[in-house]
Amino acid sequence: MKRRRRRKQRNKGVLFHRSLTVRLMLCMLLPTVLLALFSVYFFRNHERQRIAESAERQVRQMGRTGARLVEFQVDAFREEVRSLAMDPILTEALPEADPVFLRSRLQLLRARDGMASILVFSPEGELWAEGGGGLENFEELPEPGSADKEGVTQGFLVHDGDRIYTAAYAPLKQRDESSYVLFAARKLELGPAFPNTLLVCDGRIQSSSSDAYFLRPFLRIVEGQPRRNDFHLKEHDVRLIRVPLTGIPIDRGYLVSGLNLRPMILKNHAFVQRSLQVMGLLVLLLVLLALTITKRLTKPLQQLVEAAGHIADNRSRGADEWLPERRDEIGVLNDSLRMMTDQLSQTITELKQARESAEAANRAKSEFLANMSHEIRTPMNAMIGMADLLTRSPLNQEQHDCVENIRTSSELLMAIINDILDLTKIELGKLELEIAPMDLYTTVDKLCRLMRGQTAGKGVELVLHYAEDTPRRVKGDQARIRQIVMNLLSNAIKFTREGRIDVDVRALDSAEDSTEFQITVRDTGIGIEQHRVERLFEPFTQADSSTTRLYGGTGLGLAITKRLVDSMDGRMAVVSEKGRGSSFTATIPLAVDDSPVGAEEETEEIPDVEDLCWSRVPRVLLAEDNRMNQIVAHRLLEQCGCEVEVTRNGQEALDAVREQEFDLVLMDCQMPVLDGYEATRRIRRLEKGRMPIVALTAHALKGDRERSLDAGMNDHLTKPIREESVKRILARHLKPLLKEPNEAR
Repeated sequence: MKRRRRRKQRNKGVLFHRSLTVRLMLCMLLPTVLLALFSVYFFRNHERQRIAESAERQVRQMGRTGARLVEFQVDAFREEVRSLAMDPILTEALPEADPVFLRSRLQLLRARDGMASILVFSPEGELWAEGGGGLENFEELPEPGSADKEGVTQGFLVHDGDRIYTAAYAPLKQRDESSYVLFAARKLELGPAFPNTLLVCDGRIQSSSSDAYFLRPFLRIVEGQPRRNDFHLKEHDVRLIRVPLTGIPIDRGYLVSGLNLRPMILKNHAFVQRSLQVMGLLVLLLVLLALTITKRLTKPLQQLVEAAGHIADNRSRGADEWLPERRDEIGVLNDSLRMMTDQLSQTITELKQARESAEAANRAKSEFLANMSHEIRTPMNAMIGMADLLTRSPLNQEQHDCVENIRTSSELLMAIINDILDLTKIELGKLELEIAPMDLYTTVDKLCRLMRGQTAGKGVELVLHYAEDTPRRVKGDQARIRQIVMNLLSNAIKFTREGRIDVDVRALDSAEDSTEFQITVRDTGIGIEQHRVERLFEPFTQADSSTTRLYGGTGLGLAITKRLVDSMDGRMAVVSEKGRGSSFTATIPLAVDDSPVGAEEETEEIPDVEDLCWSRVPRVLLAEDNRMNQIVAHRLLEQCGCEVEVTRNGQEALDAVREQEFDLVLMDCQMPVLDGYEATRRIRRLEKGRMPIVALTAHALKGDRERSLDAGMNDHLTKPIREESVKRILARHLKPLLKEPNEAR
């Protein structure tokens, strides 16, 4: 129902999300809107660029205009001083004029003409008379120069105190041709002709044009950058230019002209807003027009969309719910959809049946695999166990050979069964890696020592090379790595009649969390052609059918090895030459274990079980329903020096634990009345809950060990059981009862 409701909601939203109506409208509206937006955007940027360029030109023109106006003021003042130098009273009075009279005359002229200062210099260049209000530093004035020699009037700007003045020299001609020089100065003021201009002297505004009020806040910025003359203050929309004054150091005085861009920018923004409003109205009209046009085109398609929704919900439509007969493309689509609905309903029904059959087959396959593992291992346990017991009994040579053949054949059959089960588990995805600290060198070395018994009989030398810089302690699945090396060694021994077999282990590149370890098994055997290498990793396949007849084997070892390496994110490589030998390389990424605790744990996990000597006889409870398995396990435990109590089901085992004291329990997991899992849980609820309980089971698939541990068991022993396995279990869990080596002697 929830899925159907979601589909209904999705179909309702089709008109506004994915329908043809929206697509048609987008085709009509999108180009128009994009063109309009691009036009507005282009015009806006173009106008801003035009405003910026125009402002730059205007500001530079203002600067040039201000400089020329200052020059005009200097020229005009020079002419004014030249006229003043023609005053007849001054020319006639010099040089015999009374100083008091001369001073009063100069004061009158200064007051009349608004002079800041008026002075008379003698032909020798000495100050002859002054009219009051003189400059503070008149000694620093430029020398009259040619004014007293050639009669030329000089005009210039002068800085005195905190002011800038227009100044001029003019000669006062005498009858004796000697020339006195008249000096006059007036404070520089900016008249109405100056556009947006400030006169700055010593960091303060001396004069300002009437329209330059907006420039005052930015004087600090100009003062702070003395080497820069052009300023564009974008955040304030202001453009400034600094204009130096002739004869005045730039750090003492200058003109500042500027332009306020804000009005022009606001005008541009207003135009853009009006354009957007007009564009919005046009888009609205286009939307209404597009809706009107597309509604008539898409209404029948919307009905077909609803029909598709019914199909998705597995609901059929009545004949009156389809579109009426049409002779256009939509009519063809309607008829095709109706036919598809009928075919789809039939297909869905068939798919449901096929899925149910596949799921049932998968469940049956998993159950068959588990049952086959249990049912095969149970009699195999009796066969191998009885053969081991017979081997230890007094037999003549012929009987001993027969028993050894039985045991060897049973172990071979068990190995084949294990290979088939392993391959099946891998293909079903039931293989699970158990990552734990391990000693890689010890694992490979023990395998090599074990396999040397087979190579010695053939006269083949087996040599292990473990690189010096290769770490020993790693984290990985020890059982699966041992299986990989074992399969490669078995394959090399099988096809090598003479020569040697080299096992090489080395570390390759290291990543952040893992290191690649390369395990290579190289032999001098028969070899194969390179083009047949890929067939080696196919199940039940060997390079040549004659190989099976000559050397035997099922063709599973290398296939399982390849899949195990792949499951560890590793890779396999083979190099072989016919008649010269083969080299198999497994590259596996493993994490290096730097913890010393892991080494101690592994040392404790595999104790020396050659001979078990007890401080007292251990009492072991054996819970097993199969008679043959009872006999095998009972005799193995007795040979290990244990006193054994046998029960046939979990309930009997529970009763025995309640009534007697035991040091260890071997618990079969699959028993009548009460299975081993439930019996273990109930034992754990008793006061004797710390007693070691070891699972004794024929189940060897993924999750069986975890199920045993979750039920409260301490360890897991898989059938068929061997004397070495039993001794290892006893030594591990009954360690307090073991005698020290010196006591055993």
